[in-house]
Amino acid sequence: MDWARPFVSGPMDPLDNPYCFYCQICKRNVSIYGKGALEVKRHYASRDHLRKDQKWMAYASGVSPVIFLRKGTAPGDTYSMHRTLQGAHTQGIFTLAFSNDGNYLASAGYDRRVVVWRLSDGKEVYRFTGPGSTVYKLVFSPDSSLLLSADSYGRKVHIWRMKDGKLQLRALMPNTVWSVAVSPDNQFFATAHDNTNIMLWNLSTGKSERTMPNHTRRVRSVAFSPDGKRLISGSDDNRLMVWDLSTGKPIRSYPCGGDVFAVE
Repeated sequence: MDWARPFVSGPMDPLDNPYCFYCQICKRNVSIYGKGALEVKRHYASRDHLRKDQKWMAYASGVSPVIFLRKGTAPGDTYSMHRTLQGAHTQGIFTLAFSNDGNYLASAGYDRRVVVWRLSDGKEVYRFTGPGSTVYKLVFSPDSSLLLSADSYGRKVHIWRMKDGKLQLRALMPNTVWSVAVSPDNQFFATAHDNTNIMLWNLSTGKSERTMPNHTRRVRSVAFSPDGKRLISGSDDNRLMVWDLSTGKPIRSYPCGGDVFAVE
């Protein structure tokens, strides 16, 4: 299960100091010191994101509108400061995502804006203002053609086209949505919900395909396996679960000893 990285954390208040995550697989702590500054090598946590080639690292704080972009040369490096990205957000940033082609970084948070930045020059490319509440999760489609945002308390997932910055569709959720993930074949997206359910949706139409109940408390995060046959979920019920997408049934459950806020 090397594709899954579950984290257990303390309180969600971004002012907490320290703000510590414990990796259940690596058995190591990942700490955010001060007001959201993250000490990272190969680990990452909420409000932090590593590009897949691990040459770029971006992090931000829930109490600041500034994004810090660092650059390294190899996995495990201490990343040197490259530039700051600022001027687009007015409040703290909660989520970051790199496009899979490595060209863009997306950011969102408490000001209800989704901003796309070009990595080559640090310029703002798009600014989306559709979400009606805090955006807790951003994710690009595997082919980097779409950007999805989870408008948590607004109960919507917005899907934006990267080629022209237009809204492709707005999928209405039955309740609060905490996380969203896109399948490797670009056919489906999954959402994690406040009512203990996980839902599978058609990416082209925004229509619900399946509801998967089994957690007993809020589901915080979801992620697809690389082959698209499995889904992993993390919940406030202290469990990490693996699902068979052909049946919609859970096939494994792992106790984590605390709330699981993020899986990748």
